[in-house]
Amino acid sequence: MDQDYGYVDTNVGDENQNVSETLSGIRVAKSNQEYEQSPQVPPEDQKTLANDNTDFTFDLYAQLAKTEPPSDFFVSPYSISSALVMAFAGAMDETEKDMASTMHFSLPQDRLHPAFNSLQQELASRGEEYVESGKPFELTISNQLWGQIGFPFLQDFLDIMARNYDAGLLLVDFFNHTEVARKQINAWVALHTHNRIQDLLSPNDVKPYTKLVITNTIYFNAGWETMFDKSLTTKKTFHPLVGHEIDVDMMDTGSTISVLYLENEDIQIVALPYVGSKVEMVVILPKKGRFNTVEAGLDGKAFMDLITGMRYADGYVKMPVFGMNYRISMKKVLTDMGVAFTMVVDHPFVFVIYDRPTKTVLFVGRMVTGK
Repeated sequence: MDQDYGYVDTNVGDENQNVSETLSGIRVAKSNQEYEQSPQVPPEDQKTLANDNTDFTFDLYAQLAKTEPPSDFFVSPYSISSALVMAFAGAMDETEKDMASTMHFSLPQDRLHPAFNSLQQELASRGEEYVESGKPFELTISNQLWGQIGFPFLQDFLDIMARNYDAGLLLVDFFNHTEVARKQINAWVALHTHNRIQDLLSPNDVKPYTKLVITNTIYFNAGWETMFDKSLTTKKTFHPLVGHEIDVDMMDTGSTISVLYLENEDIQIVALPYVGSKVEMVVILPKKGRFNTVEAGLDGKAFMDLITGMRYADGYVKMPVFGMNYRISMKKVLTDMGVAFTMVVDHPFVFVIYDRPTKTVLFVGRMVTGK
């Protein structure tokens, strides 16, 4: 096999000395093929990938929404797809067919990976764009493969990784030093998520017989294009899907804002842009008593129909301050112009972090408890 081996450069400063010590000395196996920085992807392939990723998003959402009692969740379907598409590169026969069906990978492999490469580069550029004011936009996406030292990974697989994902295999010893390998992976994840995720893998997640681990991190931090007025944040009542009403801190725009909006007999939906205006939080607020019906009908096509039906309108938005920590094992899942509106998000809602130019869902979640 024609492979390049070298030592990984963690680019860690003294402030992350523990991480540096954990990751130092790991060898990398990477193909000689150069990373394709300007992949030529036909527009129809870009559209197909966007539609496929959206279909997967809401298949995943439907699976996660089955929990009882109803709970909040927040996941990145794009991150999951970005990781599993790399595993897909090494899949064959029935495994390849099963993964393609579950993940909605309808493009053939020789077109799928360049399309993902193009999409990843486009999304990565969001964090490099200049903004005149507001909190700087941060969107960082990182992929990494971890392979068992000595395992014969196929050259074709390494070529696809290098050419489309600029990735090689970091070689660790799952067999003899399982816990060391786990800590090395966790250190890498912590480094690439600004220490927001420090213990991704628990001791039971990695076994001596593990041969490959694929990690994908997506770090997103941005300010609103139009800020909520902090002085107007007050306690308001939130009506959860089940259980008693609770008091929450409710943000208020304070004055009218011009945003993309849609309302029908079932829902209100508004797109609140982040700095730069390309990425937005799409808040889907079912009318009271309609959450379960709306949620059950939410799939990729329904979501895109809502998105394309939105029009700019002036109005007020009030929504709760919320945050959540969410952990899930993927094994278990796998209005017209000028019309004023008021949208008070005081009962269960669905929210989507959406990149409008690429039609890519970065994150999807729901708030049903208000907690």
